[in-house]
Amino acid sequence: MSATTATRDPTADVGPPPQDLEIEEALVGGMLLPGAPTAEVRALVSASDLYRPAYGNAFAAICDLADRAAPIDALLVGRELGLDNAGVGELIAATAAAPAPSSLPTYARIVAEKAKDRRTLALLVELEKATREGRRSEVLPGAIQSLGELSSSRTELLIEDAADVMARVSSAGEVHWLASPVWPADAYGVLAAEKKVGKTWLALDLAVAVASGGAWLGAYPVETPGPVLVFLGEGGERKMVRRLQAICAAKGVRLAELRIRLCHRAPSLTSSDHLEEIRREVRRTAPALVIVDPLYLSATGAKSADLYAMGAVLAGIQSVCQEAGAALLIVTHWNKTGEGHGAHRMTGAGPAEWGRVLVSVGKEHLATEKDRSTVATLRLTFEGDEIPETELRLCRRIWADNPDDLASALHYELEVLTGPEAEGEAKEMRPADRRVLAVLRAADDWLDVKEIGDRLAADESGFAPLKTRTIQASCKALVGAGYARAAGMGPTAHKWRAQLPEIEAENAF
Repeated sequence: MSATTATRDPTADVGPPPQDLEIEEALVGGMLLPGAPTAEVRALVSASDLYRPAYGNAFAAICDLADRAAPIDALLVGRELGLDNAGVGELIAATAAAPAPSSLPTYARIVAEKAKDRRTLALLVELEKATREGRRSEVLPGAIQSLGELSSSRTELLIEDAADVMARVSSAGEVHWLASPVWPADAYGVLAAEKKVGKTWLALDLAVAVASGGAWLGAYPVETPGPVLVFLGEGGERKMVRRLQAICAAKGVRLAELRIRLCHRAPSLTSSDHLEEIRREVRRTAPALVIVDPLYLSATGAKSADLYAMGAVLAGIQSVCQEAGAALLIVTHWNKTGEGHGAHRMTGAGPAEWGRVLVSVGKEHLATEKDRSTVATLRLTFEGDEIPETELRLCRRIWADNPDDLASALHYELEVLTGPEAEGEAKEMRPADRRVLAVLRAADDWLDVKEIGDRLAADESGFAPLKTRTIQASCKALVGAGYARAAGMGPTAHKWRAQLPEIEAENAF
């Protein structure tokens, strides 16, 4: 690319001016490719914002071609500028450095901020010079006004013809699932549950599935695998690594070989510095998924009951992920009142209103077995404006080689009870039947009505206790459907247990 002669930089005496030529090259290269959001980028940056004159000239030529509704590529822009073969070759090389079209607005913002920094520095240098020469009173008023304009935040409202938006959406290509069919690849959403259900286990299962190209919870195949960025505010490094290794072992992959980036600190989503750090990391690693766990540690200074305050908290990280085309999962809690159902149990205002995908996790049963393993029966409900309402029931078992050794390996095991992988499970099973079946499946021995009732009462699920006759009716229904066995026949039955799988049943006697 031929470069015009630049005027002397007034900041030359104070070191190199703020600029990022790699970002400028990537921005220009991206604007030369099909599907570039030209109008959106032009609303954020102008040709004069690019530090290298050659890049600024190319950007201006692209804008001129766009204004004439002419085709745009490296050769046509080169002709517009009168470049030789070497100059056109440099434009073609710039396209190789281009990011995804959805990332171009992020690159444009970086270029615009660098330009603002250069102008700020130039004003300060000029003010210092004028002060030394005794002209401070002449320069100061204009400098103060200019600095005020530069310090004000620049927020653009991009208004376009529907046809332009439609063309950009069409050129973006096929839309994929992150986890089919419950999470679109570009969706942001929330996973919420009551305390001690293991929300982080569920989120880390998704992280490993996306990084390895497996299936989330063994039920939802990942269509868009890629790097994962995880912010973990609870638990610490040792605990989280043990969990990740257990999940990886269950899925047959090695943690060291997965593209998972970890930060063991909850970012402040109200901090512009933290958001900029996340933006830089997202730009470097291009993750398919970003996880923030938990929300309450990241919503610094915001009142959870204030919808508008929480909206401001969530909007920043949403924008960072959307610009990069990454999915976003925020982990939060159920309220403590026990009010509401499903997504309506999510704590405070904001998450349920904001998320495109809402995952609510209910605990049907939680127990510590004789071998000190933890067994939980969970019901997950998935809601969203682009997904079918879906329910998944699973049994999760976690145990350590040596429960007294905090460094011993953890083990992780999932069994889908009702969902896409559990063929034949009764979809219309009554809620009471499901609760009783969960208790029977978690037990390793026969249970009578009182024992079933006691375990239901102890699981802290928030559901009302079941009456004796309801438990008896559920046990009878489960035996009739083949999900349970009874000790005794008909009215004489007094104990029950879950039906063993066929292979186990053959070897049971």
